[in-house]
Amino acid sequence: MSLRLTNNKSINDISKSYQYIDFFNKNDTQEKANYVIFNINDIFKTFNTLSPKISKINAYGYYGLPSTTAKTPYDRLLFSVFSIYKGDNNECNIKLDFPLDIFL
Repeated sequence: MSLRLTNNKSINDISKSYQYIDFFNKNDTQEKANYVIFNINDIFKTFNTLSPKISKINAYGYYGLPSTTAKTPYDRLLFSVFSIYKGDNNECNIKLDFPLDIFL
């Protein structure tokens, strides 16, 4: 799965963070899509609630600017991809290739 991450507050509100679907149409009637941004801690809390449990997480992320068609309060996001494996034990092997400051 791919996610946009931040160490600031999560945003899942189309009135605060959205992206135009048809960015060639520049009028007020163009359709919008929710531009969801997750706080890094919120996403791992969500992972912890999954059933069956997760046995392994591999993830890669890099900082970048939000899409030019997006309207969001954040000017820098961590674009990330995750591979998540199901498991039936209480241990989870995690390998993250993220910039360290996402956790600060």
